[in-house]
Amino acid sequence: MRKTTLLLLLVAFSFTASAQQSPVIARGADEIKGNLIRVTEPLRAMTPGTSLVKDVIVRDENGIIGSHKTPRVEENYPEQSFNGADPSLQQKYNVQAEGMNAATVGANFNGMGYTAVNPPDPTLCVGPNHVIQMINGNSGAYMKVYTKTGGQVVAQVFLDAITGRGGLGDPIALYDQLADRYVLIEFANKAENGNQEGLIFAISQTNDPSGAWFVYFFGYGNTFPDYPKVSVWNDAYYATTNDFANASTYSGSSVWAFDRAKMLNGDVSASAQRFTLGNTNKFFSMCPVLWQGSTTPAAGTGGLIGYMQDNAWTTSTTDVDSIGLLEFKVNFANAALSTVTHKSSMATTSFKSDICTATRGRCISQPGSTIALEALHQKVQNQPVYRNFGTYEGIVFTHVVDKGSSISAIRWYELQKTTGNWGITQESTFSPDNTHRWLPSICYDKFGNIGLGYNVSSSATGVFPGARFSGRKKCDPLNTMTYAEQTIVAGTAANGSNRYGDYNHLVADPDGTTFWFTAEWNGASTWSTRIASFTLDQCTPALCGDPTGLNSSALTFTTATVGWTAVASAISYDVDYKATSSATWINAVTGGTSTSVALSGLTQGTQYDWRVRATCAAGSGNYVQAQFTTTAPCNAPTGLTNTSITSSSAVVGWTLVSGANNYTIEYKTTAATTWTTAAAAATSSPVTISGLVASTTYDWRVRANCTSGASTYATAQFTTSAASVCPGPLDVSTNGTRNGAATIPFNTDTKGLINPAGDNDYYRFVITTPGTITVTLGTLPADYDVRLYRNNTQVAISQNGGTTSETINYTATAGTYYARVTGFNNVFNSTICYTLRVQLGTASEPEMTGAETLTDKYRIKVYPNPVISALNVSISGATSKATIKVYDLNGKLVLSRNATAGNTNLNIQQFSNGIYVVKVIDTNGNTLHQSKFVKQ
Repeated sequence: MRKTTLLLLLVAFSFTASAQQSPVIARGADEIKGNLIRVTEPLRAMTPGTSLVKDVIVRDENGIIGSHKTPRVEENYPEQSFNGADPSLQQKYNVQAEGMNAATVGANFNGMGYTAVNPPDPTLCVGPNHVIQMINGNSGAYMKVYTKTGGQVVAQVFLDAITGRGGLGDPIALYDQLADRYVLIEFANKAENGNQEGLIFAISQTNDPSGAWFVYFFGYGNTFPDYPKVSVWNDAYYATTNDFANASTYSGSSVWAFDRAKMLNGDVSASAQRFTLGNTNKFFSMCPVLWQGSTTPAAGTGGLIGYMQDNAWTTSTTDVDSIGLLEFKVNFANAALSTVTHKSSMATTSFKSDICTATRGRCISQPGSTIALEALHQKVQNQPVYRNFGTYEGIVFTHVVDKGSSISAIRWYELQKTTGNWGITQESTFSPDNTHRWLPSICYDKFGNIGLGYNVSSSATGVFPGARFSGRKKCDPLNTMTYAEQTIVAGTAANGSNRYGDYNHLVADPDGTTFWFTAEWNGASTWSTRIASFTLDQCTPALCGDPTGLNSSALTFTTATVGWTAVASAISYDVDYKATSSATWINAVTGGTSTSVALSGLTQGTQYDWRVRATCAAGSGNYVQAQFTTTAPCNAPTGLTNTSITSSSAVVGWTLVSGANNYTIEYKTTAATTWTTAAAAATSSPVTISGLVASTTYDWRVRANCTSGASTYATAQFTTSAASVCPGPLDVSTNGTRNGAATIPFNTDTKGLINPAGDNDYYRFVITTPGTITVTLGTLPADYDVRLYRNNTQVAISQNGGTTSETINYTATAGTYYARVTGFNNVFNSTICYTLRVQLGTASEPEMTGAETLTDKYRIKVYPNPVISALNVSISGATSKATIKVYDLNGKLVLSRNATAGNTNLNIQQFSNGIYVVKVIDTNGNTLHQSKFVKQ
């Protein structure tokens, strides 16, 4: 079964291949107090070879000495969608849209050398004038500061010689471009840090890394934060770790936020917040997204965490291979308000994340050696990079996959977002031949070009472990690395250990155009490291600039003037137009020199497309297109409607008029002569008119306001309902049983009281045509429930707690139904009414419209229906005397009147709201007509 163990603070949640929202999966972070260990002296003033702590040998050729981490149980099940070669494998290489130029390699020099440990974990950061590299050493992490040509600024030194806290390595080096500072991180040696596991940060006080540094320690108790990956964001430094309880058993993975603002200022109150997530492969794969560039992330964006999800990690047959983003929104003032949300999950082309079945992914072969190198599969590689390009936001993202035949290849993605959520813009698997490519690192430059650095090795192709790179320009064909693969350094020997990596690092120079890469390579059986820079070409601009500022003016029924902003160095312009519905362009001007053109002979009220391009000495540019609509006569609105009429308001609507800018709506009582404005410039229909008087007839009118003028008014009428009474007339004393239930009208609110305790109210209604109905019970003063019966059988119930409204949606067959209102646990209220409503969907009630009886002798018509105050009974034909009688639904005679010739008007305003029966009876006692009507 799928493994989804989370802390109790996590909502039970399974990431899917698409996410419509951003559900919160963790709320209320653990807060960890930072410890400002010290402020260092300037590094340039340190005597070479001096150290604040004694060197303690903590690593050797096999990794961390004394580490007893129990290998994590990987979730691997048979692949559900992968068969054979990777379906996203790039098929064509060296395919630039604008030529075959090779990337330009700049600096290319050896970094720090072999330190008698495995693996080196090379990382680097680059500022305006300096490069800092970090690697693993036998007493923690080494650091060295270079110029951009490889000159030494600060000699190789253990980081703990500066921080004063013993480290274990796994370093990360970062440049905070927004603050113009450097940030160096390693995890702590528990024995040298008060018997606490944790993370050590060093932050430069200025943009000069040879100056002084702030040093912080964040303790993590007995939990070892393995494989820390850290990113810069504008509101915090974010990190991920894979946690091992007592440095032994994998207990899950964590996401961290460190108070960047305070740490940059050396504030002693700096703190961190942490959420521990589950122990699945998905969380184990996480890596924080690094923000680079000069434009900050969109307002309100929390730190982003990338993850990958192989469908082979679950047993579900519906899971798909995917990548996704978590979002950590930190509140340093109140950790209880911090959250982690599942921002987005994006289905990818199928991939197989396990390169082979060897222990620890030892799949990478070497020439002349039986030692296979670890592929570091099932991990988002160091590290996803974010840039805000102004018109869109982008993230690049990479991990290794099996291209087929257990050959390691690089799967990479570009995600983009303009509005809404993130989506995959392009993805591909890079593997130009059958050489293994692994430990990739990916990055943007400021133009949207993408660089990709990685290691290579293969016994089959005779390639020793070395470092290479490729890339693509923003304008190149999607899903391709278009630059010819280039070698940074070629290996000449096999590595003597299975351990390799565990990561490389590719970053962008703050100049926005240069990529910097550090990686491991082999010139002997022991590793070396390399530092190199390269640049990619910019996309070549169009031969002639494109017009901007497209506009239309002087619009009439048949003419328009279109214009644009002049293009530098343009000689002339071409302008075409057409009706939007047409496929054929009409030329208006060719070779014109003006930046505006008058169009004539157009059709009124019609939308037109138009386009313009500039021609320069080098050739013509691209067409740029816009639209306009000619004016049309302003027609009066039609299709006037009255809906949702209450005792104090009504909703009025109309069919929108083509070409109207807005509408004016006015109303008055029918007896009045002065109109009141409800809306002077409404832009949509319908409009609500409020503040009305109950049981009153109103006139209302609407006109359209167009550019060409205003239309005439269209007029309609409605009558407000009677004022609501509590309790209503249908909450009768006999309705405690079904037999005493009053019949209620449909689509009408019925008011009632539950009083005293134990009271219950039944209401009756009849469905003649099967279909859907909705029973609602609202305005509750206490916890009331509603039940629905068909005859004597309960068919539905709604029992929400408290004063939450109750709703029953039901598909009814024809028959008699009862709605029963009760108080839960005998609650009641003697003064506040509930509101019951039976709303018809597709079901229908018994015929209740104005009724008519027609024979060859007479004609009888009863109207209107429903009625508020006056019911008309019209009798014509060979009827002499007749009596009109009105009964309530209990059979009680409530009105009797002799019929007059023609029309008889019955005043029923004093009647209670409800359903009544009207009969017309002749002198012989024969019923000539019988029908029902609704009194409102």
